[in-house]
Amino acid sequence: MLGGAYRWDFVARNVAELVTPPKPTRREAPAFSIEEAKRFIAAAWNVELEALFVVAATCGRR
Repeated sequence: MLGGAYRWDFVARNVAELVTPPKPTRREAPAFSIEEAKRFIAAAWNVELEALFVVAATCGRR
């Protein structure tokens, strides 16, 4: 928005360009082992959100 306002002469300068954005930190999240996934799905049996838990456990993280 500020870039457009600057290009259209609504503001004198885009102050957002003066900021140094933080560097994102990447960290590896541990995944379930096969046995852990089986226990997780078994624990979700007959729970209201069972389908959600099964899909989340079997489709993997993105």
